[in-house]
Amino acid sequence: MIEAQVSRRDVLKFSALGAAVVALPLERAVRAKTVSQIAASKLPAPYTLPFAVPPVVDGRGGGVVKLEQLAKQVSIIPGYQTTIFGYALVDGKTPPVPTTPGPTIHAQRGTPLTVMQANKLPTVHPFLNYDPWTSTHLHGSASKPQYDGYASDITKVGQTKRYIYPNKQDARTLWYHDHGVHHTAENAYMGLAAQYHLHDDVEKGLSIPKWEFGRQTFTTDGVAQQFDLPLVLADKMFSANGEFRYDDAGHTGLWGDVVLVNGVPWPNLKVYKRKYRFRVLNASISRGYRLQMSNSAPISVIGTDGGLMPQVQATTQLRIGMAERYEIVIDFSKYTRAPSSSCSTWACPTPRTSTTPARSCSSRSWTRRPVCRPT
Repeated sequence: MIEAQVSRRDVLKFSALGAAVVALPLERAVRAKTVSQIAASKLPAPYTLPFAVPPVVDGRGGGVVKLEQLAKQVSIIPGYQTTIFGYALVDGKTPPVPTTPGPTIHAQRGTPLTVMQANKLPTVHPFLNYDPWTSTHLHGSASKPQYDGYASDITKVGQTKRYIYPNKQDARTLWYHDHGVHHTAENAYMGLAAQYHLHDDVEKGLSIPKWEFGRQTFTTDGVAQQFDLPLVLADKMFSANGEFRYDDAGHTGLWGDVVLVNGVPWPNLKVYKRKYRFRVLNASISRGYRLQMSNSAPISVIGTDGGLMPQVQATTQLRIGMAERYEIVIDFSKYTRAPSSSCSTWACPTPRTSTTPARSCSSRSWTRRPVCRPT
């Protein structure tokens, strides 16, 4: 394993789920009306925007975590402002700032954690015109009924709900998201989703990458020096003014043409030549993905929704459906400063017909593009 103390020339630039890993939709054509109204020329080129990591909350010692559900305009497509619904940490030091995905909460097995969820969303959705009540569900947790986030257990705007999580299961990647009756899909699509990492002593003793508290996520030149990273996938479509479009074709499904990873369209991640652990969550509301390396090399699957696997499973492709989680390890030390043509993927120009899959690197008509570029 190559440690972080290496020279800059030992760093490779990989695109998260686009370059080093490719995200492909599961064999479904997308209706023409689901294409964003923003011109393709205004969308960012794949692998040009920097990778982002959601805020982190250390809840391993138990206690109380306070979150607020807020609306905020943010820049997702450069040059446009998009309204999101996000979770914001209340720390008493700085004003709460909502993000999507929301803060990643770390918890310890056997140590209960209380999470306070305050609904401070607008009284009316900004363009869908409904009352955005919420109900927070910790997906995959063996929670008591009163804290499970049943759809009808709603928190109206201005109200706060206390959730107590027992954290009795073994180490695994969970996620929390909105589950409010009638508007689960809309609220999750707007951004109310985040990961929750449950740790235990078994995981601690394994020689796999782990999040290091107290360490900065990136170096000053943008290289990831945390080696256990969340990857939250979500497909979106945009109106001409930059706002999200929501069209589920009469409750049959919604397939966006812009794929976000941790809230960024087709981002680019700089990595060291070493092993990285990625916790992949499919937070799309209808779309599945097929993940693979651009050079068809095997990836190591070490965990699923149910926790760490008894044995590592190598595979060249991994399909992930809505709400599923997989933990994978990729060893970037195998990649050298070879010519860029030795490592390529399939990027995508604008769709040619209404039956072409959505615009994303899960999409477009395919064009060969180099992806491994030394820095």
